[in-house]
Amino acid sequence: MTDETPADRYARLRERFGATLRGVPDDAWDNPTPCEDWSVRALVQHVVDTQGLFESLVGRTIPPAPSDGLRAAYDHATGTVLADLRDPEVAGTPYESPIFGATTFEAMVDGFLSFDFVVHG
Repeated sequence: MTDETPADRYARLRERFGATLRGVPDDAWDNPTPCEDWSVRALVQHVVDTQGLFESLVGRTIPPAPSDGLRAAYDHATGTVLADLRDPEVAGTPYESPIFGATTFEAMVDGFLSFDFVVHG
């Protein structure tokens, strides 16, 4: 058993994925990935977009990202989610999932977005 909180886990996996992302050469964004039919660019855009989707499920938005490319968009979007996970009021925001029933923002992020870093990282 671990004392790692959902926010800690998200932060750790976010950093690991971010380190991989920082290692992508500028000429490799259109390379294929193990995710069929997705380039590196498309996969990273999916990860960025999914952060905003989960924020929207509890009535929140991610402010517009700087226009410095996908690395900056990733840092911005995931930084917003991490800040919200560290805010107990936001983390505990309830959500009624049509699939999983009553849950919270924190539980959704821990069950899906953190897992997404592992799957795509």
